[in-house]
Parts: sequence; structure tokens; C-alpha cells
Amino acid sequence: RSTLFPYTTLFRSALALFIALVWVVGAAMILLIFTLMMNERRWEFASLRAIGAADRQILRIVGNEALLVNGVGAGAGILASGALLFGFATAIGQGLGVGLIIPPWYTTLIIAVASAIGAAAVAAASSWITIGRIRRADAAAILTEGE
Repeated sequence: RSTLFPYTTLFRSALALFIALVWVVGAAMILLIFTLMMNERRWEFASLRAIGAADRQILRIVGNEALLVNGVGAGAGILASGALLFGFATAIGQGLGVGLIIPPWYTTLIIAVASAIGAAAVAAASSWITIGRIRRADAAAILTEGE
């Protein structure tokens, strides 16, 4: 073992903690943005409830929109990061002054699938939060506000 071993372990732990923090902050931002987006449409959802739409129908609308928005974002992010990583691997390695080791294709695939699952989980959570707010809201009060 080299004398750098304790430092590499510390670096890996710090890097893992940083990656986890980035994921949590990113998920929180997506949840916040989607919840605010749906809050802007509360009049539309109140109208649907007032004309007798079932909670299941509203859930389907919100859920499909969340899956679409998060799915497109996740797909674009996965494709862009893959294209940048594989397309500029040599330039990145030269810029760092070391050889850049790209993981095998199956490891990259596992990371991409995990990212897509994370996006689906955020979509489900944001839909759940939004539906909870819609269910608790008084449709009549929302429709009459501003009069």
C-alpha cells in the first residue's frame, strides 16, 4: 500500500457525498418547480373537480405530465452526458493531464438506468405532492378568488 491510500479513500468518500448531495438538491429543485407549475394551474384543477372529475382522472393528468416532463429531461440529460463523456474523453484526459478511464458499456448502462429510475421516482413524488394539494383544496374557494 502506498502512503496515499488513506487520502484516496477520503477523496472517494467525499466524492460520493458530493454526488449524493447533488442528487438530493436536483431532486428537490425538480419537485419544487413541478409543484409550482401545478400550483399555477390550480384553477384548472378546481374547475375539473367542480364539474365532477374523479381524483383518479386528475391524478392521471398530473402523473402523465410529470412522467413526460421528467422523462424528456432525463433522456436529454443521459444522452447529452453520454455524448460529452464519450465524445470528449481524449480532450478531458489531456486537460486533466492523465488518461481518462471510461467505465465499460454495461457500467454506463447501469448508471443511465439508475438515473432514469431516479427521474421516475421524482416524477412520482411530485405527482403525489401535487395530488395531495389538489385534494385538500376547496374548489369553490379557488374558483371564486379574485372576484
